[in-house]
Amino acid sequence: PKDAFSGVVTVCGDGPCCTEAMQKQLSYQSKRQFDAGLRQELDDLANVLLSRATKFDAIFKDMMTKAKSDFHSMFKKTYGIIYEQNSYVFTDLFEELEKYYSRGRIDLIEAMDNFFNTLYQKMFTVLNQQYKFDAKYLECVSEKMKELKPFGDVPDKLSVQLKRSFVATRTFFASPQHCWQHRQEHAKYRDDELVQQSGGQND
Repeated sequence: PKDAFSGVVTVCGDGPCCTEAMQKQLSYQSKRQFDAGLRQELDDLANVLLSRATKFDAIFKDMMTKAKSDFHSMFKKTYGIIYEQNSYVFTDLFEELEKYYSRGRIDLIEAMDNFFNTLYQKMFTVLNQQYKFDAKYLECVSEKMKELKPFGDVPDKLSVQLKRSFVATRTFFASPQHCWQHRQEHAKYRDDELVQQSGGQND
């Protein structure tokens, strides 16, 4: 158009020389260019975070595997058959820790309480192996454990330290993944929005 328009100002300011349709198209193209640039920046950042989370995950799992293997070797060498017969007590604990790291939704304090209760029962049974104890008696032994404190304050301190460590570790691993997932969801939302706007331009 050679002459200015009035009453259709959306982009160009007072006295625009563009039709309303042209202004809408300009607005749409500007959004597309801005979104494309922003998307590239966010994609790069999301990929960096995801890559680091993946590397951290691999390193941590390797450390857990090595710790479990070293622990098993040390206790097997130190306590021999007694440990081997009851090694599942420690194996179960490692499995609980691995489940928490992978999926969460596990009460670590409760898991540690169960571990020390079971460990105390096994130690009590081994030290008094000349006797036979039923499940009810061993349950009573576990209840008395809180009063007797055979391990001192080690269970409480270890439980708190372990929970802090694993909560921080899981957060460090999970946060970049959540960022990447949210980025994907946001990208899909913006794509859908632009498609709708594009449809409006063609009408």
